[in-house]
Amino acid sequence: MHRGMPSGAPGQRLLRLLYRFVPQAYYRSKAREVPYSPMLIDVGSGRGLFLGSLAGRYGFAVGVDVDAELVKASPRSPHACYVVASACMLPFRDSCFDTAVFHDSLHHFVRPFDALEEALRVSRKSVLIFDYDGGGALARIIATVEKALGFPASFLQASMLAERYGARVRVGRLGSMTAEIDAGSWRKKPSSQGL
Repeated sequence: MHRGMPSGAPGQRLLRLLYRFVPQAYYRSKAREVPYSPMLIDVGSGRGLFLGSLAGRYGFAVGVDVDAELVKASPRSPHACYVVASACMLPFRDSCFDTAVFHDSLHHFVRPFDALEEALRVSRKSVLIFDYDGGGALARIIATVEKALGFPASFLQASMLAERYGARVRVGRLGSMTAEIDAGSWRKKPSSQGL
């Protein structure tokens, strides 16, 4: 969940409660867009619901979340594990995953650019982002509510992802955004060093 708020904070407890009512179809709809990946990392995995919807789309997967309670509640599988860690300091070597995924999590980070660039570091092929376009009306409404609960609500804009990272971006109904960044190409750009 939130990547900076203590796990017992009132806003954190409310958000955990709200996520219990999210239908599984919400996760499955985006899971269909994730190509098969031998090694996958789900950054900001929460209770592992999105990772669970990806069954059959990876050889082995790691879910990462800073909230130990959520990691404990994640389902166990012989093909996946969960790690308590900060998205801004992933405890993995460079390019050890094929694909990194952020599903409804990147805007929860206090420093979303640091988390995104850390995912690019550990990903060999691509980073996929499923979130809301920060320039859209729905993202502004969600941000208002989340900020009132004490969250950073740091929605990134689709245009910025395209410009800064060369992301292929699709903005759908109600401002839902799917972005894909080619990690290998991004690492080769001189401007990606030392950001």
